[in-house]
Amino acid sequence: MCKTPTLDDVMHKIAAWPDRREARLDQNEAPVYCGMEKGCMAQLRYNGNGPAYYKPSPRTVLYKVGDLDDWINASRRTSTAPDNEELCKRKERIAAYRKARP
Repeated sequence: MCKTPTLDDVMHKIAAWPDRREARLDQNEAPVYCGMEKGCMAQLRYNGNGPAYYKPSPRTVLYKVGDLDDWINASRRTSTAPDNEELCKRKERIAAYRKARP
């Protein structure tokens, strides 16, 4: 089993790239950079809700630091209230549920 990288390890790797946004992180390093658990990142990848990634081989997943930064920045919120799109989806689910009930 491989050692989980520290944030310090990840930041040193990124600093070695001429353009930090082009630096590539693997599936063990990306969650450390984002402050997430590895399993959470895998679930986001599976659901299609996570950041863009590359899959050069069946067991290799790579993320560009720029894509991780963009994904994190896109999730910025100023309120805990759901946005309009989420509210519309909730209303549709409730209407479908009520319609399906006898």
